[in-house]
Amino acid sequence: MFQDLAFIFKTPLRAKVATFFIRQPGEWRCAADVASTIQSTKSAVSKELARLVRFGLLKSKRMGTTAVYASNESDELFAPLAAFLATVATPTDKEILDALRAVRGITLIVAGGLLTQEPKSSVELLIVGKHPNTKLIERAVKKLENVAAIPIRFAVLEAGEYSERRQAYDRMLRDLFEFKHRVILEKGS
Repeated sequence: MFQDLAFIFKTPLRAKVATFFIRQPGEWRCAADVASTIQSTKSAVSKELARLVRFGLLKSKRMGTTAVYASNESDELFAPLAAFLATVATPTDKEILDALRAVRGITLIVAGGLLTQEPKSSVELLIVGKHPNTKLIERAVKKLENVAAIPIRFAVLEAGEYSERRQAYDRMLRDLFEFKHRVILEKGS
């Protein structure tokens, strides 16, 4: 058992690749998707993917000319690793706030989805602000993806648009607020 864990966590890159798939069971992704999320090269990621497939933690198939990968949920280590990684590999509220600190005017940050172990949510982060700088937010989310080793779906709304969508019972907002979520930052009402 310890040899298996040592293999999975032998390098930070391998640990991130494993985390990427374990945190997203059933998702089939190519090496380029993984590399983009964890900010590595496709070549390095491909090598780790091959190792994890040989080990049995991942499975692969071809879609046209592209190899795609997913977690092997029947592997005996899958469930315990999923529980462990959900606890230790999820960015904390402080890490999320620190990543978004440079963005002025944010009035609300709500976490859902993979950040709260809620598979039914359509977004991991909702960011509301007065004239939010989308480019800065995209950079901050990229950093969080690298920390968490998962793609983070996010929505950025102007304060007025958020208010209108909330009153209209917008589906994305309903999905976020009706399921497990946590408010990380809330300024004003």
